[in-house]
Amino acid sequence: MAVFKPAQSSDDCFRWPSGINLTSNLAMGNSAGTVEDSGIRFSNVTIPKEAIIIKAVVTFQANFTDSNTTCNIKIKGEAADNPNTFSTQADYDGRTRTYE
Repeated sequence: MAVFKPAQSSDDCFRWPSGINLTSNLAMGNSAGTVEDSGIRFSNVTIPKEAIIIKAVVTFQANFTDSNTTCNIKIKGEAADNPNTFSTQADYDGRTRTYE
């Protein structure tokens, strides 16, 4: 099984309502009443044309735990063959998602 990780700091980001962060760990969920979105880019993943992906696994590791909290996330892809690294909030917001 192949393992892919973000290769550089701009391959992942998290977005607050007030802006985007390209240097800290990902943030997911709801913190202090604000929804946080994250983006992760995996480069050099080659998938042959018309391939059928049977299974893919994404593993996240929590920075802290709260046994009384459930974490629900939605995962969306970007409809692009070779997406750019993340740069600005407008860049993150303007990407075409696989579903809304």
